[in-house]
Amino acid sequence: MSVPQNIDPRIWTLANAVCEGTISEQELRELELLLETDASARDFYIDFLKINAELSWLVSAKQHSTMDLGPRVSADILVGQSNQSPSLGFLGGFADFFNHHSLLTFVSLFAIFVVTLLGTTYWLIAPRAGKVSAESEFVAQITVMKDCQWSQSLTQPTEMMPLQVCRKLELEKGIAQVTYFNGAVVLLEGPASFTVDSEKSGFLSRGKLTARADTKESRQFAIFTPDARFVDLGTEFGVRIDDKGRAAVAVFAGKINAEAKLADGHWSAPVSLRKGEAVLCEGAKFTTQVALRSDFPILQPQLPPAPSFLRWQDASRELQKRQDLLAYYDFQPDPNNPKVLLNRALTGAAFNGEIQNATWVEGRFSDKKALEFMSTDAGVRVNLPGEHRQLTVIAWVNSKRLANKYNGILMSDDWGQDKKLHFQLQGSGQIIMDVFGQFNKHENGLDDYCSTKAIPIDCLNRWCMIAGVIDTPNQTTLYLNGEYFETLKSAQIPVVQIGSAMIGAWDKETSTDQDAIRNLSGRLDELMIFQNALTSEEIKRIYEAGKP
Repeated sequence: MSVPQNIDPRIWTLANAVCEGTISEQELRELELLLETDASARDFYIDFLKINAELSWLVSAKQHSTMDLGPRVSADILVGQSNQSPSLGFLGGFADFFNHHSLLTFVSLFAIFVVTLLGTTYWLIAPRAGKVSAESEFVAQITVMKDCQWSQSLTQPTEMMPLQVCRKLELEKGIAQVTYFNGAVVLLEGPASFTVDSEKSGFLSRGKLTARADTKESRQFAIFTPDARFVDLGTEFGVRIDDKGRAAVAVFAGKINAEAKLADGHWSAPVSLRKGEAVLCEGAKFTTQVALRSDFPILQPQLPPAPSFLRWQDASRELQKRQDLLAYYDFQPDPNNPKVLLNRALTGAAFNGEIQNATWVEGRFSDKKALEFMSTDAGVRVNLPGEHRQLTVIAWVNSKRLANKYNGILMSDDWGQDKKLHFQLQGSGQIIMDVFGQFNKHENGLDDYCSTKAIPIDCLNRWCMIAGVIDTPNQTTLYLNGEYFETLKSAQIPVVQIGSAMIGAWDKETSTDQDAIRNLSGRLDELMIFQNALTSEEIKRIYEAGKP
């Protein structure tokens, strides 16, 4: 049985150690991580156990065959080999047992053996898998990638990619920064192997890193290695695994506790290290060594937020108090679940969005996030019930190019029903604010729900604020970057419904429209929906408070 090319070859050694009964605690931990993070490895491992069980059956069954299959295998021979291999000794005992018992007894015990074997497999996989599902699914995110070359044996990470517990990163070259949602930051320099061990820890098995945990939430952040662990006490420190597999740590700011792993699996008494101190872990003991700052990757200093971001934060907090705000998505990730787009309005979590294949990226401020909707199935699913006689929708948009004929911002499902809302951009740059059932034509042939002019070319590839206000039953007023853009006149529509809808896309599965692919092909940074018609002065103030 050979190991497939897409599977870590280490799985063979570890699986064999399980069957031989020689696996150590450290190897068991390594096996658990491999099985939890790689479905192919799990399949291989189960197949390996099955083959091992079948071989055991064949050896024992051969003792009882009525056919002439050649010389019988002596139980004494097998037992005599038990010093070299616990599993062979076990098989010898099996053979000796069946010299004195019936085949029916063997079949019954073999069934018990298989159940036990499967139970062992479940024990290895299920407890930690259950733990992962019980915890927050995503606990960190790749926030910086520079000249990265990743191992081909694992799924290729991307910048701003959220990371689950037990996610393994194999960095061959370059620099990658992992930011935990509690504020801890880990900078890896390739070649390095790092696993997101939990929401407050990471496991370094090779290479080097620098960790910083200087926020209240990230206190007690820990870096584990095969023979030591280093627990942060509000600081910055570097960890390196040398060619002999030994762990070294150097403290650059604050202090840490260093603990060595003992032979019985317990940890040694903590050794307190302060700024400028460095030690090497060898033989479950720490020895002082000299370490240079240049031996470790250097994290950029955390700069204070820009004044423009602070200005937006203040304005955002005031917006969240407004009674007329139906839904407000500020596009700041939920630390506990980056697949949820939080509704910050008073209407609460019932209007949260479900992110589908959109990617977290940098927003219009360096301290802010946005969502990018580049794939055709990217979007955010929301449900905003109710009917509205007036409505204001405001969105911050950044698109390098409008790739589709229509590029959705806020799109109701079930377009064949009256009163449904579509807010989008045409591929040619016109703004569309459409309520189903209000179709008329301009003299120039354009539909009345579409602006006659396109947004300026310099609005592409930079952040701009687009607003649409349904202020009377037959009038919609459009704004661009806080300034009046155009008024649309249409047939009278008494009320507007949003209902089940997509942000940044349209649910093409519910539509037979030939142009149903309407992902934004760009980024959204903020989306607010008011249940009334905002004045031009209010829209101007919102733009001034939020402009980058």
